[in-house]
Amino acid sequence: MKKNLLFLALIALVGASLFAYEGPNVPTPFKQLSWVGGDGQLLAGDNTMFFESERILTDAIPLTLDYIEDTNFAVMASYPPAAAPGGVLVVNGLITNGDTTFAYGGHRANVSYTYNLGTNWTTYDTLPVNQTVCEVLDAEYIDGVMYAGGYFGGMAMGFVYKSSDKKTWVTAMEQPVGVSKVFDILHVGGDTFLLATGDDNVTSMDFDGAVFRSFDNCSTWTEADTIGYALINDLLRISNDTIFACGDNLISGQPVMISTDGGDTWAPTGTVDPLYDSLLATDGTPFAMLNMSLINGFIYAGSWTGELYRTDDMGTTWEKLDTTNAISDTSEVLGIYSFDDNSVIYVATSYPGILYKSTDGGYTMEYADEIPGNRIEGMTKIGPHTFAIGATTDATGGKIYVDSYFKSGYLVSSAFNIDQYDAIKVSDWFQHYKVFAGVANPRFSSLIIKVRTASDSLMSDAVAWTTCPNYVSLTNFTGITGGKTLDSISSVVAGQSYFQYRFDLGSSKYELTTQVDSIWMQKVSGVEILNSKPSATELEITKLSAVKYLVSTATKTGSVKVFDMAGRMVMKSPVSNGKATLVLDIPAGKYSIRVYDDKNFIGDKQITVIK
Repeated sequence: MKKNLLFLALIALVGASLFAYEGPNVPTPFKQLSWVGGDGQLLAGDNTMFFESERILTDAIPLTLDYIEDTNFAVMASYPPAAAPGGVLVVNGLITNGDTTFAYGGHRANVSYTYNLGTNWTTYDTLPVNQTVCEVLDAEYIDGVMYAGGYFGGMAMGFVYKSSDKKTWVTAMEQPVGVSKVFDILHVGGDTFLLATGDDNVTSMDFDGAVFRSFDNCSTWTEADTIGYALINDLLRISNDTIFACGDNLISGQPVMISTDGGDTWAPTGTVDPLYDSLLATDGTPFAMLNMSLINGFIYAGSWTGELYRTDDMGTTWEKLDTTNAISDTSEVLGIYSFDDNSVIYVATSYPGILYKSTDGGYTMEYADEIPGNRIEGMTKIGPHTFAIGATTDATGGKIYVDSYFKSGYLVSSAFNIDQYDAIKVSDWFQHYKVFAGVANPRFSSLIIKVRTASDSLMSDAVAWTTCPNYVSLTNFTGITGGKTLDSISSVVAGQSYFQYRFDLGSSKYELTTQVDSIWMQKVSGVEILNSKPSATELEITKLSAVKYLVSTATKTGSVKVFDMAGRMVMKSPVSNGKATLVLDIPAGKYSIRVYDDKNFIGDKQITVIK
């Protein structure tokens, strides 16, 4: 019932310098169509341009290729730790603090920790409670001190203990009076703590659901307010004085309460769900909220009958989420999480234990991963691209699952028209173009670039990505990379104007990511001249270098002049012994080469310059 979560990793995009010519921009030309297991996301601020530098490229910040975090969970074989007395049969939560991950649970109350992502675990000494049946239901690690709360004994009795040495527990602590179970420990600040208490067993509940307070670092406790609930499951601090608590609806009729005086007094919030205003659901099942989380300005709450709600006005009004009812009404919502990217929300459930994911604020939920277990709880981020979650099954007891270090994903650009930037169609001259990318592809990582063309922006006649050949394949490479000329790739078809690329990436080390600094299409063979409409006068044009050409004519002396289609002369060169040298450092387009003797116009020839 705790509140840490997962996430996903997102994206920034590529960079390059602007040149003199700024052609028409393609709005958001690069689009994350799909990560493996994820939805698309538009990448804002990207421009595609054709420049005098002979490039089609992007202009933005570098693109770090991220990975899917929630699609490949595997059991952490080293947990439960061998030192745990009687084994760990239930995992109730996980905490990450720097490079340390803590786990807590029962049925023999246990707190353990690892410094190396689960390779080895160390267990605190046995808690000073009856070890027959007991659990740590919540733990908080604050300023080097571990606080653990739960219950022990055949007849549930709540406890709170603390340890500052990751080993022994302070025993000189007064326990909250009349408490069946301690569900949540909330550090308000300084030496002030709150407890959420009660009993979740409907056959034995004695309505001891209450909030307790301590002003002396958990040494003594007083009941903050006589609430009269069966249980208070979770506490959520919004500000110094504003705190939410959630529990059942048997007495007050609303399962979420608010305190605006630091926990002194409590009152129900607005109606969470009208269906439950009659105190019991239509099938007679009591209604209770098990946990809350603050994500992206919304307070989320999950119930023990599979419902998910949120409010953005401090509980005055609530809206019901999971509109497609993906979460079963036989499930308990045990955790609501979000890491790194607040647009992605994860929900952990019980019976069955399934991890759900939402990218629209919780309105629709989808399977993120089915983790073996009756219930999964306590998700936390334990390292870059690495997340863990606790799971409990009847057959194998408590386990921790972690998403595999090996990551793979792909990023697909949107289709953009490469022929819209100049009078010359790039798609007619793929033999002169290559695609280049500046990449940082560190050790243990790989990158494949694929390219393809189509006749329309929907890429309806493009080669399928599954059969598209690799244009570039890299392993452990950093620098500028380029492939063959585009006409040599079967997925690129002459005359097709719409162009698209894809990155396929992978890494076997969780701490490494691939970064693309820029990607562009570049003409690699310099200026090319296409001859057309030869005149009666024979003119021969021979390429001497990237921009230098030799014109041969029957006229021994005179001049050769070059005109654009508007009739403006852009350059000229003298004829000597029937030869003239042209340096065609001119923009791409159609031109007329005209030959004059010492007196008259002799003839011309049409050319097309491409770059």
